[in-house]
Amino acid sequence: MQSQIDALGELSETDQKVEGKANLHLEAAREQVEHKGYLNKLLHRHTSTDVIAAMTNIREAEVELTRLLQGEDLRSRVPRILTHAREHLSPDDPQRRLLEKEWGTTEEGRRRLPAGTEGIAAETLHAANKVEERERIRLRSFTHILICSITVMSLIAVGFGIWAVVDPNVANLFCFPDQRRIVPRICPIGRHRAAGSDVFLIEFMGMFAAALAGAASLKTMRGNSSPYHVSILLLLLRLPVGAMTAVLGILLVSGAFFPGLTSLDASAQIIAWAAAFGILQEPVTRAVDRTGRSFLDELTPPEAAKTRPGADQRRHEPEAHGRRKKRIVGRR
Repeated sequence: MQSQIDALGELSETDQKVEGKANLHLEAAREQVEHKGYLNKLLHRHTSTDVIAAMTNIREAEVELTRLLQGEDLRSRVPRILTHAREHLSPDDPQRRLLEKEWGTTEEGRRRLPAGTEGIAAETLHAANKVEERERIRLRSFTHILICSITVMSLIAVGFGIWAVVDPNVANLFCFPDQRRIVPRICPIGRHRAAGSDVFLIEFMGMFAAALAGAASLKTMRGNSSPYHVSILLLLLRLPVGAMTAVLGILLVSGAFFPGLTSLDASAQIIAWAAAFGILQEPVTRAVDRTGRSFLDELTPPEAAKTRPGADQRRHEPEAHGRRKKRIVGRR
């Protein structure tokens, strides 16, 4: 971006002010990525605030540069601006429609850009950048919600296990009377006396089952170009949710909540039910997955893939060829 600005050559007094604004944005972007101190670097790496601020300033510099372009330089940049606008602006957006109208004007088989098109292109690029920035802010807010949810639920799960260690009466809730009356009670680990480790075992089995369910869902996940690791956080969310659903499920069985399932006869059976309840977290986390994918689709909309040259033509060519062949056969 700096090299493109430096290559503009001699400018009028008004254009020099625009060039100065572009240089100020680039200088601000440099300051954002030049961290001082290890703690500052670590903080920015986890929050990605430096990336967002730097990219915002670079985009603003690009808008100012577009105001200064003329002729072939502007003509070569307009298609990329239109692609960016179509990804983030609605089809009825007036700024996008105005640029498409100007770009659609042809003269002797060549795109003609009337005077003032550089301002229209700059405003269209600015509008698309603002929409993309709002989408990234929503994605960042969703990421923070995921981090807080994972942290809080993990603390609850660990705290409940510690409570069971301190108070054996809590661990007693996860033991069942022996229907055969061979031993007084049946606990998850196999001992006949409840302990806090029984609760931790149930939580571990719930996390284990949730991790397996999360591994199976990897086939529907995709990477993204944003600095936020949404897919990883969605996988991590399954672990504390699986631990809590396993604990809650065994408590419901112990409280005779499910008709016909009032007691478990062996330690392995308790552990198996804990794993089953851990897998049952999937409907809850799947709804969160859909929300996360919708935020990612706003940044990389499916429409961008459909606008690749020849994509639709290649997809529908065999079908159209088959229809033509059928019509010919019918005539015969």
